[in-house]
Amino acid sequence: MLKNILSLWLLALAIQASAQTVTNIAYLRTLVDPVNYVPTNTTDLFTVEGVVTTHTNITTPANAQFYIQDNTAGITVFVSGSSTIRPSAGDLVRVIGPLGHFNGLLELNLLATNASHSVTTVSTNNPLPAATLLQFSWQNDPAIIELQEGKYVVASNVFLDASTPTFPSGQTLLITNGTGETFTVFIDARTDIVGQTKPVSAVSIFGVLGQRDTSDPRTTGYQLIPTRYADFVGGAKPPVVRFTNVLENLVRPGDLPVNSFAENVLRPGEKLALQVVITGAAGPSRRPLERI
Repeated sequence: MLKNILSLWLLALAIQASAQTVTNIAYLRTLVDPVNYVPTNTTDLFTVEGVVTTHTNITTPANAQFYIQDNTAGITVFVSGSSTIRPSAGDLVRVIGPLGHFNGLLELNLLATNASHSVTTVSTNNPLPAATLLQFSWQNDPAIIELQEGKYVVASNVFLDASTPTFPSGQTLLITNGTGETFTVFIDARTDIVGQTKPVSAVSIFGVLGQRDTSDPRTTGYQLIPTRYADFVGGAKPPVVRFTNVLENLVRPGDLPVNSFAENVLRPGEKLALQVVITGAAGPSRRPLERI
């Protein structure tokens, strides 16, 4: 009996010591099966340290989700039930928890109510890791892109889908590189990107490499996820053209003396015509069109 108790105690100590030993993120990425690319071990606790590479909480307010990266790889951290864990980009954090996945995205899957799971800030204001150049061809080979998933990356010299002038909320859009290849960008609703004007020329986009694939095998649905508007670098971000009408001596009540509205700048080849019609006692007076 005493021998059994001693054995259990030693086993518990071994498990605790294993959880406290810092491993590298690249090792965690080997713990997936090579067919469906989902984790094979979701019970053991792992400890990693990495620099936070996202600039806002990219899940609902009642939970926490951010990306971290060490000098070997990157991974997502999800903490269910935490409205207080909010590390900033550049924070070096130590994370203890089990592996899991969400729609194919490998993550450290923590519970705020589990005392053995934790996120601890080791230091702040660290530089972000150098961004890895995103190769669009990676998405054709799961064995390659799965090792890059979770990393801080950059898509260089790409063009945004120009079918709408501003960024959507919680939706995807396509970017195209110089050789005509396309890749998906996800605009998270919680970022300051939503509603901003899209750059109209070639741009570099920084962000993290995520995934959303709802069925096995989890080998599609890879996404570049920028987490702030400043992640779009180098493109011509068009200004806003504002038109203002100033009216005087109004007769009808309710008309505003100053009316204004804003439109995005014209795209190449488009034209804007302004026409002013002034109506007085002698009838309308029409000013010739002014074209821009």
